[in-house]
Amino acid sequence: NQPDAIHVRWDSRVFTPEELGTLAAASSPHLTRWTLWAAKESAFKAAKKIDPRLSFFPSAFSVELLDSTAARVDHAVGRFQVQLEVTGESVHAVATPEGSPTAFSRIARLEEGGANASGQVRDLARLAIGSTRDAEPSQVEISETGVPVVSIGGVVLPVELSLSHHGRFLACAWLWPERGDAS
Repeated sequence: NQPDAIHVRWDSRVFTPEELGTLAAASSPHLTRWTLWAAKESAFKAAKKIDPRLSFFPSAFSVELLDSTAARVDHAVGRFQVQLEVTGESVHAVATPEGSPTAFSRIARLEEGGANASGQVRDLARLAIGSTRDAEPSQVEISETGVPVVSIGGVVLPVELSLSHHGRFLACAWLWPERGDAS
């Protein structure tokens, strides 16, 4: 993720010609590069829910940055709306199929010397989802393997959950598909 470590051929392999133009015109190409990349990865996670057989070919996901907080990504399986949170330290992207309810997310820093990143991101999700259900985090159960399944008291919740950790950061995003809100 260091600007000096990016080989010029990497950009040409993962970005579309339009995205390369966006990079060339950007006042901060490094930040723009990782914003485009985060939008692609996020859209891939959403697209994989539509077609579980899908493989990640970054250039097949075409990103249009709408403003500093939103992007649109087109792929053969559909169009995705992407919420962006860009800081000097990180880029957080959450994609949902166009027309879907807004997803909710939380970001936190990885605690030094605490539980492993996988455990910490599940703790973050338990706290976030529990707060929307008036439940203590200890009551929220999240499966440890495969696609995360969320339950409270043995009752599976109709929530789509995505967990992520990279470097110093943890993030979770969730969507209540049939309700369209966080409660």
